[in-house]
Amino acid sequence: MDAGAVGALVTQGRSLLPVGVTKVEGDFLAGDAIEVVDPHGELVGKGIAGLDA
Repeated sequence: MDAGAVGALVTQGRSLLPVGVTKVEGDFLAGDAIEVVDPHGELVGKGIAGLDA
């Protein structure tokens, strides 16, 4: 995800919006557990996918 999305998630506790997603790896369905990483590949959090990819 982009740096703006990282800031919103980490410092403001906001949800990740699709516009903040810069890359998707692998296939998953809505409801699956996912990991989100910053632009450097560092783990930022884990969550539940709201969309299929």
